Amino acid sequence: MERVVHAKLATHLDQLGFLYPHRYGFRRRHSTVQAIEQMNKWAVEAMEEKELTGFLFDDISKAFDSLNHKVLLGKLEHIGLFRSALKWFKSYIVDRWQCVGVKGELSETLHIDLGGTQGSIMGPLLLNVIYVNSLSKASAKIKVSHEFVY
Repeated sequence: MERVVHAKLATHLDQLGFLYPHRYGFRRRHSTVQAIEQMNKWAVEAMEEKELTGFLFDDISKAFDSLNHKVLLGKLEHIGLFRSALKWFKSYIVDRWQCVGVKGELSETLHIDLGGTQGSIMGPLLLNVIYVNSLSKASAKIKVSHEFVY
């Protein structure tokens, strides 16, 4: 089920043109090679125009752990998902519980009120493509490319 929803959401986002075009991480038909080629192109163009150029690389520490469910659901609603799809996503990310097993012993089960599902198919799409996507639109004068490596 998760693979089907992932494919449909990714297609929907592509059709909307919602995703920043220079976002290469966790996207089909996008690669780190393309990201490097784009950075080189921007650098050469800037040098030819005698403009100052710099690149900022960031790593959002504990990104999956800090995912705000309310903000994510608001972004999903903003892109026009149907109510039934929003309901599915809410059930997917909200009201989760977790425990850890070590050598046959389980820890206390705790309620998770922040964060995404690490290791899931949807996790990278929800976090890196939807949740962080708006960072690239912070300024029209700044070209932003995001590549997250875990």
